[in-house]
Amino acid sequence: MDAYVFASQAAAQACADAVDAQLGYPKAGTNVGSGVHVAPAFVTQTYQTVIAHPTLALWAYPSDAVNGPALAANAITLSLPTVQTLDATWTPSASVIP
Repeated sequence: MDAYVFASQAAAQACADAVDAQLGYPKAGTNVGSGVHVAPAFVTQTYQTVIAHPTLALWAYPSDAVNGPALAANAITLSLPTVQTLDATWTPSASVIP
């Protein structure tokens, strides 16, 4: 997974806040499939959440084709680092799955 990695949770959360504002989150329920409606109680709160490293004081915000343009528009304000691929230390349990 590619992500922006920060030394503070607040900096990573600023990415989530900027993307949510640009994409219009939170979003109430919408039509699903052929006319099935999601109840308004089901509200998607955020596009993506911040990931905390399990052992280091690092936080990551995932990078993808949807949030990339929103983040690029705010790159200077957010002091975005270079996107990097998260290694196995971010999800150590994934390395033990056969």
